[in-house]
Amino acid sequence: FTFDTPKYQYNFSPSWYFTDKNKGNNLNEFNVKPLITDIDGDGSNDIILISKDLYLRILSTNSNKNIKSDIHTPKVIASTKLNKVKISKGKNPIALSSGFISPYDNTTARKQIIVVITEDFTVSCFDNELNLIWEKTIAHNSLDIDNFIDEYIIHEVSILVSPFSIRNNSNIGTIFVGLSLLPKIHNVSIENGLLESEDGNLEHKDINFRTKVDHFNIYALDPENGHIVWRHNGMDVNTEQYEKSLPQHAYTLDIQKLMTKSSQNLHHKGIYDWTIFKDSLLAELPHEWHTREDTFLKVSHFSRKTNTINKNRKLSKSRSGKYDSKPFSRFTGIESKSLPNSVKFAHDVSEHIANPNVLVAHTSKGLEIISLVTGKPITSLALQEEKTYADIDGDNVVDTLIVLEHVDDISIHGKAFELPGSNLKHCSLLAVSGLPPLHQLFNSSVCPQHGNINDPIAQRNSNKFNRDSLPLRVEASTPVIVYKIDSKTLQESKLKNIVISINSGTITCISGHGDFKWQLRDGPKWNIGFKYKSSLLFDSDAYRVKEKGSHSSIGSNIFIVGENSFHLISNDGEILAITDIPDKPISKPIFGDFDSDGITDVIIVTEECFYGYRLEIIESSKGLLLSFLILTIIAVIVFVVNIRSTYNELESSSNSINSNKKKVLTLFRSTDNFHTD
Repeated sequence: FTFDTPKYQYNFSPSWYFTDKNKGNNLNEFNVKPLITDIDGDGSNDIILISKDLYLRILSTNSNKNIKSDIHTPKVIASTKLNKVKISKGKNPIALSSGFISPYDNTTARKQIIVVITEDFTVSCFDNELNLIWEKTIAHNSLDIDNFIDEYIIHEVSILVSPFSIRNNSNIGTIFVGLSLLPKIHNVSIENGLLESEDGNLEHKDINFRTKVDHFNIYALDPENGHIVWRHNGMDVNTEQYEKSLPQHAYTLDIQKLMTKSSQNLHHKGIYDWTIFKDSLLAELPHEWHTREDTFLKVSHFSRKTNTINKNRKLSKSRSGKYDSKPFSRFTGIESKSLPNSVKFAHDVSEHIANPNVLVAHTSKGLEIISLVTGKPITSLALQEEKTYADIDGDNVVDTLIVLEHVDDISIHGKAFELPGSNLKHCSLLAVSGLPPLHQLFNSSVCPQHGNINDPIAQRNSNKFNRDSLPLRVEASTPVIVYKIDSKTLQESKLKNIVISINSGTITCISGHGDFKWQLRDGPKWNIGFKYKSSLLFDSDAYRVKEKGSHSSIGSNIFIVGENSFHLISNDGEILAITDIPDKPISKPIFGDFDSDGITDVIIVTEECFYGYRLEIIESSKGLLLSFLILTIIAVIVFVVNIRSTYNELESSSNSINSNKKKVLTLFRSTDNFHTD
């Protein structure tokens, strides 16, 4: 046995399935992920999904709550047809969300609304029973929608339903919708129609349009009627300025030249350099963008560094009740106390934020921060796709993680940071520090190099890694930033661990300083090119996830999905659970407590079905046996020690008595012939 046997056994058992085989409907590539939430405030979570026949449905698994062993089909609580006019073009759904639009009330549980957006920018708002409240097209009304859909694709989209009101004299929250477009044919000239005689310096309508649609446009909507409160589009920000917050070519720029360019390229009026909000931006990390599923919006509170503002200047309150910190009038917040962690009813995680003032957009171009009340840009941080950004070593500097999957990646990403005398190889994790990157932190192999964590120690030490035996190409899932406890302070450590899984099933853990921690070789596998492999943090405590709003905590494990199975791995590299999947997933897994038992469950979406896996956690019999065995050994050792101690005391006492007796028998008298004097 080993002393690292887990205390609990984790088991993902199939709980329910919902078939979705409508092959006659040719949906777009957006696989709208289902939601797990308590939509009606009754204390039990529901499942909200859009099926291929374009029905919006609310499902419940709680009707089978007492029959945990049976695999069943969830009960359909409500459903409604999304496309009732039989028009296919532009009517396919691309995003789904829900949320509260009224302030938290200690006496009454709130009901949520549901928001759906389709390809033609139509936003539909439903109540908790799927009654349509309103429907509105929010953008590009003047365009021919048929030609528009033929020429452009929706690149990113996100919906956020917030309980915070941004309008005067209103308690009703806000719906935020963000989206961006890309031309289907990337080499189409945007100068089409510009004559040689025309001045090329003048604004061109195609250029303006491309700027608008390429930028991540955000609309703030009134949830009562869909009225646009404000809009934030590409004309608010100079695209070149946005990219220069971190140049996309920063890897090849000399740092002195870069700083010179940055100083010359001042931000648009009202847009501040990202370093002014460095601490707030660091709190938004990790950031990564690999697919459109990584795009999301969130409410936050940003504050400047204390040495950049007048500490004596006080915040004044405007008539609307909003904070007003002139001369930064566009950086206005909402007066709102934070909810305590222990509240009675379901709530939005943003309600734990005191005085929120910004909307944060995580997009393919990085982070964009805009005013929550006005929609005006505050600052931005341009970050590249296919990379992970985080402070992994706790020095308050943004670090970049790059997986070198192919030998070509070395010349593209690694040569600028290769250390003298080193020989950088692919199948490695490269960590560089700074924005723009200044130097290499470390590089570490993610291929089989060290012995398997389950191998005997002698075998591990004898397992020499041959760099020449590297596969021609590997494919890695997104690096997972793992939080851990500082052994000295018993608090969350600033130093993180990084876990990387590659297509061969090898899983490697490396510390934020580049130290090897552990490696497994029997993890989930996938073929090169499989889009939906994923590695994610997974917190089994559903209540903690609800309060924190994410799975990023020291209590989280690692959830890895391949083509045919998913594994749950502990922070120490122990395989906690292995579950087979009937078919290839077509999206990232959905985490949530669909049976309302306080333990996080998982939904896997495949081409023809939604599968619900219920997580059961029971105390490990191996752990109990090990504990009993250890206690038994300790008891035996203590018993033997006590017996020996008692025996030694008795023997010592016996020797003392015998010695005294001997002395009495050999006493000499003065009258004896032999005496000492």
